[in-house]
Amino acid sequence: VGLVESVTGHYIWNAPDAGFSRMNATFRDPNIYARFLTVGVATSVVLAARTPITNAARQPLQLVAIVLAAAVLPLTFSRQGWVLGAAVLLLAVVMSKDRLQAFGLAAVAVLVFAGMVEFDPDVRERLTAFQKFLATPHNQLFDSPMLAWINVLPLDGIRHYLIAAGFQMFYDHPIFGVGFGRFPADIVGPYHAFILPGYNTTDSHT
Repeated sequence: VGLVESVTGHYIWNAPDAGFSRMNATFRDPNIYARFLTVGVATSVVLAARTPITNAARQPLQLVAIVLAAAVLPLTFSRQGWVLGAAVLLLAVVMSKDRLQAFGLAAVAVLVFAGMVEFDPDVRERLTAFQKFLATPHNQLFDSPMLAWINVLPLDGIRHYLIAAGFQMFYDHPIFGVGFGRFPADIVGPYHAFILPGYNTTDSHT
C-alpha cells in the first residue's frame, strides 16, 4: 500500500503538507507505520528461517513480505524506524532457529533498503542529515545523575524532554505511578518545566 501511495501520490489520510512525502499507509503517523514495517520484516525473517527451504509455498511469500516491507521502510523517513529496525533485525537473526538462513534473509532486507536509499534522493538526504545529527555535539540538557544518560540519545527537540519527564514521573512515583492516562495532564501540570520554551502543549509529541 505504501508503494502505491508513493507511485500515485494519493494518501489514505492527509498528504504531507511540508517536508518529505512520508508514507503513512495504514497508519496516519509515518513513524508508527515504520514500526509496523520493522515488525513485519523481523517476523518474516524469523518465520522464514523456521520454514524448510523445500516448502515451495511459504518461503517465497515470506521473502516477498521482507522485500516489500524493506522497500517501503525508507519512504517513511522515520529515523527511529530505521534505527530500531536495524536493532530488531539483528535480534531476529540471533533468535532464529536457523541463524545462517536468517542472516541471508536479513541481508536481503538490508540490500533492498540500501537500494531504495540510492534510488530516492530524498531518502538519501534524510539519511545524510541523520548522520550529521549523530556526529554533531549536543547540549548538556540534564545534569541530574538520574537523567544525564538521556543527553546522549540520538534524538532531537522535544523528545529528550518528554523522555526525561516520563522517567522523572517514575522516579517520583515508582510504585503506583501517576495513574493511567495521566501523562498528558501531568506534563502540562506538575512537570511543565520539562517542556521546551516555544513548544505548543497541544502538539501530539507533547
